[in-house]
Amino acid sequence: MTAASAEQIHISIVDVQGKLVLTPIEKTLNVGKNAIPLSTNKLMSGIYFIQLKSGSYSNKLKLEVMH
Repeated sequence: MTAASAEQIHISIVDVQGKLVLTPIEKTLNVGKNAIPLSTNKLMSGIYFIQLKSGSYSNKLKLEVMH
């Protein structure tokens, strides 16, 4: 993820029904490229969504977990 300025980001992982399945991550990103580690070890195989929110920006990404 690339940030144009230092900003707070909120990341949550939800299942297809919208239920929160992993503890949300809140952190401040530095300017430039950032990596946020995410472990799916506690998730069962299936489809999930990563919800990203930062200021007025929001995005939802599909995550497919296969073990």
